[in-house]
Amino acid sequence: MTGIKRDCSCPIARHQHGTLGAYRLDGCRCLLCRCAHARATAVYRNGGSWREGALVPLAGTRRRLQALAVVGHGRTELAARLGVHTRTITFLRSNQQLVRAETAAAVTALCAELWDKPRTDATGRKATAEAVARGWLPLAAWGDDIDDPAAVPLLDAEPDGMLDEIAVERFMHGTLHAEPNANATPELLEAVRRLTHRGLTDREIGDRVGLSADAVLKLRTRHGVPSGVRGAA
Repeated sequence: MTGIKRDCSCPIARHQHGTLGAYRLDGCRCLLCRCAHARATAVYRNGGSWREGALVPLAGTRRRLQALAVVGHGRTELAARLGVHTRTITFLRSNQQLVRAETAAAVTALCAELWDKPRTDATGRKATAEAVARGWLPLAAWGDDIDDPAAVPLLDAEPDGMLDEIAVERFMHGTLHAEPNANATPELLEAVRRLTHRGLTDREIGDRVGLSADAVLKLRTRHGVPSGVRGAA
């Protein structure tokens, strides 16, 4: 990023990116430092005093916002819930540096509220499609290491031949859809089996996984999955 100076040159204090000290004394012009300078300037103009906020790695915040997009919560909704501009969400979902601790805490709380409430309306499906296209991962992919910048997503550690449980859950929640004209994956088959066992109709299952009711019926018939609907043949 243009303007970044990686090493603090101040002899008095060690500065982090995203602080007024890094902007003024170290000459850093990264986005976080420019934001800190803008906030401090606004506070001084109103007669207030400026204290540097604590900064934490952005990894966990970025991953949580991306995971919420995977389940259909797009940047407009998230910005409104967090009380920030949509550009802030865009930055937080893609940047690799630091974030204010209070912002990270707010995102963590919002993620805890929404992660298991997928949004499946047209707006939610669009947000999910964009997230999947960008390769963003669901919350479960990070386990307990979501805040560790060096963490490796659990998807990368899946042994060959085992079901990707995250993909199964996404099929079942309607946040991952079958590819048109592609062969059924083991995860899709497992999702159909589990949803059938729960008593959903072929049409209801199709709405979840992105197939027509006829396609679900053919898939069940081909793989010997009996209907879970009471009274069905």
